[in-house]
Amino acid sequence: IAQLKEINLGSDFEKFCQRTDKRSAAAKRGIIYDAIRAASADGVFAKEEKESVVRLAVEFKLGEAVVDELEALHAEEK
Repeated sequence: IAQLKEINLGSDFEKFCQRTDKRSAAAKRGIIYDAIRAASADGVFAKEEKESVVRLAVEFKLGEAVVDELEALHAEEK
């Protein structure tokens, strides 16, 4: 978690998105799902965390609805 806090969401985020641009939609959905799981590991999926995950989904060209769908799936699996 300490390493995650050190991530520069400017350049690091852009580089990550560029590296994953050629991945399939299913792989990108998996990344989004894992991001939701990681962000809510403390039992709370905070507004700021969700905004970051939504930003990632938008960069992946998946849209905000995918985040809502995967958030609901994660809630069911708890």
